[in-house]
Amino acid sequence: MTVMEQRKRKIIHILSNTREFVTADELSAALRLSTKSIYRIVKAINEDATIDYVILSEKGKGYRLSFHHQEKPQSQKAEMPNALTPVERRNKVMEELLLISPKRKNIFSLYQPFYVSETVINSDEKLISEALQRFELTVSRKNKMIGVNGAEKNIRRALQEYIQQTRNIRLDDLHVTNEAFNRYDAEFVLRQLNLIENHLGLVIPHPYNINLFSHLYILLRRFRKVGNSFNEDILDEKEKQQMQENPELTTIAKEIIGNSEQYLHTKLPENESYYMYQYLVSSRMQKATDELEDLSEQVKLISNAFIEKMSTQLQRSFEDEELFGKLARHIKPMINRLRHGIEVKNNLLEQIKLEYTDLFFATEETAREICQVYDLPALTEDEIGFVTLYFAQAIEEHPQQLKVMIVCTTGIGTSDLLKVKVHKKFRELAITAVLPSRDVEAALKQHPDTEMIISTVQLTIDSPIPVVIVSAMLTMEDQKRLEVMIGRVRND
Repeated sequence: MTVMEQRKRKIIHILSNTREFVTADELSAALRLSTKSIYRIVKAINEDATIDYVILSEKGKGYRLSFHHQEKPQSQKAEMPNALTPVERRNKVMEELLLISPKRKNIFSLYQPFYVSETVINSDEKLISEALQRFELTVSRKNKMIGVNGAEKNIRRALQEYIQQTRNIRLDDLHVTNEAFNRYDAEFVLRQLNLIENHLGLVIPHPYNINLFSHLYILLRRFRKVGNSFNEDILDEKEKQQMQENPELTTIAKEIIGNSEQYLHTKLPENESYYMYQYLVSSRMQKATDELEDLSEQVKLISNAFIEKMSTQLQRSFEDEELFGKLARHIKPMINRLRHGIEVKNNLLEQIKLEYTDLFFATEETAREICQVYDLPALTEDEIGFVTLYFAQAIEEHPQQLKVMIVCTTGIGTSDLLKVKVHKKFRELAITAVLPSRDVEAALKQHPDTEMIISTVQLTIDSPIPVVIVSAMLTMEDQKRLEVMIGRVRND
């Protein structure tokens, strides 16, 4: 990660952890940079078209994070009717080249709708080539003809990612509102998803339904562009054996491909059933009543490894049967996805990184270690985001309480009232003692794990433990100061 990216993340992390405005001076002090540098970094964040949030600035107040698209400065969205940005143009060209592969197309015919110069075309070709390298695909141009070369599975991976990144797929109203898809093909695919759900007696959850939709839709679009000659791979014995491991999903996969053959009026290659099977076993298809005993030993080991390592990293216990069950049921199809090279997009990824920054990085490090131990392909950031959410849910449901002592002048009356008010307002605090100020030092020896003191009087103690001075009435101002201190203690 570059220094610039680290600074961006630090600013976003600071802003995401407060509802108030943060001044440029405060950000400057936190990052140890000049305010001029802070202005430049904020500007760079707001100019990033790949993120769905914006940093708002208000004179005299500072900066605040917003997730509302409409608040993005209009200067960043200089939209013209029927105009495409360079990124949108390149995406359209790349989609067409992927769909017609292994065929080629005249490059000037390909670019004719965009009215751009040959210099722009050459620049686009280079950028598209670079984008497709990570899918092990190459762009070749001979004379005026251009095309994409590579394995069919890699072409589909690239198309899958392109479709999910550039089109907001909502399966509930797709057949009515989404003009980005061929209406008849989309409705056929939706019927197949319903068929899968009826056979299995469950609802395919997001994002697995999106993945299945994209896979089938791409199959139909590929056929319409190049016929059924695009897939010449032959199903080998190992792949046939894999399909025997889950007869129910194999039967469904073959039925879906059979329906597709009738819809397209053609015979599709045998391995299309295998591709379909891969997507089914890589989706979370468990029913709520499925037993944990049905999970493989490897799934259980990996799930326990995640829980143990995350407990060590975050210094808190995640030993929970419910968390293990949820995590294990996610990890089972995740392992299949990793082995088959199937990727799922996590639409909440950026928000997960903002809301649970430290937790995401802890999960990322844990995943890296586990993948090495169990010889698994590395998890993508999308996959790490999904795993992070399971631990985030466990933390939200069972927050780790801070141990606090309540101190008053005498320890009688007012301290009991304060105790009730603190307990009612701050469930994340565990009150270990209520005592008069004269007994504080002795109490700290009895409770060495105390993390904070709430006091109605000024204390003079030789201890690094933070003290928050409040009134016995615990006013709104007191509560705000207490919230700030709780946040600081947790961060420390």
